[in-house]
Amino acid sequence: MNMLLYLVYGGTDAYWRELKFSVLSAVSFLNQEANPDVKIVVATDQPQMVADWPVEVYPFDQSKLKDWAGSANYFHRSKNRLLAEVVDHYQLPCAFIDTDTYFVASPSLLFTRVAPGISVMHLPEGLLVEKHKPLADYAVGRELVDPNGDTYVIQPDSIMVNSGVVGIHPDDRILIDRALWLIDELYAPTQIFNVEQYAMGEVLRTCTELNMSGDIVHHYWGFSRPFFHRELVSFFDKHADLSFEEQAERSVELRAQVPRNPLPQRMRARVSRLFGSWSEVYAAAYLAVKSSEACVQEADNPNCELARIWREQALNLLKEEREKANIEFAEGRRRARQLSRLLNHMLNASVWQPVRNPDALDRYEEEERLSWDKFWAETKGLLGRLENARG
Repeated sequence: MNMLLYLVYGGTDAYWRELKFSVLSAVSFLNQEANPDVKIVVATDQPQMVADWPVEVYPFDQSKLKDWAGSANYFHRSKNRLLAEVVDHYQLPCAFIDTDTYFVASPSLLFTRVAPGISVMHLPEGLLVEKHKPLADYAVGRELVDPNGDTYVIQPDSIMVNSGVVGIHPDDRILIDRALWLIDELYAPTQIFNVEQYAMGEVLRTCTELNMSGDIVHHYWGFSRPFFHRELVSFFDKHADLSFEEQAERSVELRAQVPRNPLPQRMRARVSRLFGSWSEVYAAAYLAVKSSEACVQEADNPNCELARIWREQALNLLKEEREKANIEFAEGRRRARQLSRLLNHMLNASVWQPVRNPDALDRYEEEERLSWDKFWAETKGLLGRLENARG
């Protein structure tokens, strides 16, 4: 027997919808197999939420969750502690699955990639020094002393591996504790949210043969997540009267996708990237704003849900672009003139008018308007400090 493990706690509806859809997608494949050798376990502080699902409940309370989070109150640490506890309890090959996932192939296939000395995670995200520089700046080359008194040095070729899936055999149980040691070594001084993910990937890739599972599980943790949340609400409203098994059959109808912009907008973004100074992130922010405008016009409502989602994505992307540029400037990888040009474009280019013009912002709900006001004030302040420093 093999085991899929999920963790969910609290009362946020979006997380419970994610969980249910992921379980439905797993069941849709397992029901097609003559003798499926996979059980589904849901670890939760709300067991009543899954009472009529074809799952086994592993209950815990808030005191256990606090204990798992440790002295630094790092809640992602809970994944490691729960995995260790459940493997100890069941003594089965276990695949921990994040809720923001769904299966595109049978869960049984995961366990063809798990054995003693062989593990599985989701997908590689790239070199730590390239994709996760703040963590790399602290960790790479640093000598760490493990609980056995041995020195461990994180190498420049270390990678970040997405932990939307973590599959491990009970024979390798000790590696979960080794990952915990690395989590605690790195999180306390850095406070970086995805240290748990990095630590698990680092331990499994260096101590086991590590397989990937992107062809089995789709993980929509990124840009598409808020759009898929909207689709999940529609899915469960539409199929509310169906049984769990019937909903599982219908789950194949729904896939995480981001709506596409019209061709002229995509071409402008592409030309600006190829021949101008726009980065991929900056171009994506532009496309998000254009999409929000189209939604406002179609719904005749500046606060319609889809327009709001697009604007939220645009704000996150603009923050990412500004932060990256500022870091590159501080490290000497971007000149003052380049940073000044970017900030001026943010503050003055007409493409940002729908999210910068005071008349436009006044149409949005207060929380969103305040978020945009804060962003533009911070951007203006950064530009002022830069120009003062240049004299």
